[in-house]
Amino acid sequence: MTAILSLLFILLFPAPGISLDCIHAPCKIIALDAPFRETVYDLDRYLKRETNADAVKEIVQNNLKFNLKVITIKTSPSWLNNGSKFKEVIGLAPDVIVMHTSTFYSPRGVQITIDNLQRSLKYFADHSTAEILLYGSHFTPLGGLDRYKKFLIRMIPGLKGRFTLIQIPSRTFKGPKTEKTVISAMRQIFEK
Repeated sequence: MTAILSLLFILLFPAPGISLDCIHAPCKIIALDAPFRETVYDLDRYLKRETNADAVKEIVQNNLKFNLKVITIKTSPSWLNNGSKFKEVIGLAPDVIVMHTSTFYSPRGVQITIDNLQRSLKYFADHSTAEILLYGSHFTPLGGLDRYKKFLIRMIPGLKGRFTLIQIPSRTFKGPKTEKTVISAMRQIFEK
């Protein structure tokens, strides 16, 4: 009986501002990142074989009260040689794809990592209707946050209107500044 009353309340009084339909079914967030020491911000996460995606999942699940299902997936540059991994992600029908700038990190250099990132963003923009959230800690080499966002949207028009770019302060997921940044970005996505 309590479950029926709860469902009735949710249907009659949905949370204000939620445009993605997270009331009738969970909204699905896919968080992607690479499991390399160079890319995982916090050493304790790396030692537990986790990635930054696990930190994002924890922040989202602990702070957002929407009906959400967060799935983390470890990536590697080899994904770019075989489109089947991208198809698997799209097949999960995500509402939001969350990626770290080093999701497709290459130890062969920064430019290769950037190229890999842009190729993956283009694939998701072309083959999915999901909102895309990209985060990182250093955008100065790329011309700054706003400039890089405009550049990506110009290069990948499919991102327009469904792309969010945020900067993680202090290259760590520990602390209230990072939590606030991630929560604010996710709320903006869900309240569009």
